[in-house]
Amino acid sequence: MIAKDLPAPTAPAWARLLLLLLLPLFAAALYLEGQRFDDGLIDLKREADPGRDALAFLPNEMAGLAVVGRGRNYHKDNLYEYINGHAEYYLSAGFTGLAVMEYGPGGAQQPSLVLNLYHMGEPLYAFGALMDELADSAQPVDSGDMGFSVDQGINLIVGPWYAQLSAFDEGVALEQAARQLDPLLQQHRGDGDKLDLSFPELGTPLETYFVKEDYRGIGVLDNVLERIFERNGAEITAFLLTGKSAKIGQTRDDLLGFLDQDGIEYSLQETPNGDYYRVEDPYEGEWFFVARNERLIGVFTPPEAGLLERILGSSE
Repeated sequence: MIAKDLPAPTAPAWARLLLLLLLPLFAAALYLEGQRFDDGLIDLKREADPGRDALAFLPNEMAGLAVVGRGRNYHKDNLYEYINGHAEYYLSAGFTGLAVMEYGPGGAQQPSLVLNLYHMGEPLYAFGALMDELADSAQPVDSGDMGFSVDQGINLIVGPWYAQLSAFDEGVALEQAARQLDPLLQQHRGDGDKLDLSFPELGTPLETYFVKEDYRGIGVLDNVLERIFERNGAEITAFLLTGKSAKIGQTRDDLLGFLDQDGIEYSLQETPNGDYYRVEDPYEGEWFFVARNERLIGVFTPPEAGLLERILGSSE
């Protein structure tokens, strides 16, 4: 018996019409599903945009001047739009966000005062940016954790914030603006590490620097403060790292491993006041360091009793 091809079953006309009517509803449902956002993702984005957050607490009036236009915020992806040519410096220095506010007399189209407020991630990074951009003619001002005035501007830091106040007209009350900004930044400084610049008293301080990475070619030393002192008619250089005890202990071990790898001789010296490491360095000469509690302090000079007493006493 030969089988014959049978005609395909055909849906009733009413069923086909119903399907046609439902197609637009399916399309609308898919579109609406595609427009749904995860509120948690939005909140995460807000937390990662300090520049935008700063615009919410910066005042609409500063030093008797009103906001000109709208505040602007920048992040890692678009910072070059505002400071093209210098953005790479900030990105490598810890930058996480920037708020820009402009102020001027009522009805003005151009600002008399511009505030650039950078969030640098950590107080040490803010300090590093401040010092890197410090002019020789800068003078200290009593604002923020540290501040300086130069020409027609004041730069200051509060926690991770680095503020640049720049005047473009005569008579702008820059110090008043700095005093107004200071408490606002104090309120929003966050709960991160405090800025610790307290070197032992090794002599008369001359200069202080911040090195973010690879201090003196030692790849394990990052976020280092360096201070030059005048002591007994000569200059000596000291460096300081701070952190939790476990971190300092790990940095000590990493530094010793670096010295071993480079074949640089060192020895542990025990004293009644504490231990220190003496380094016989063919590149830097003889130097020493102390790693104890939450501080690692080194000095590029041979150890002598007066220096050791001050450093070991400051590390208790």
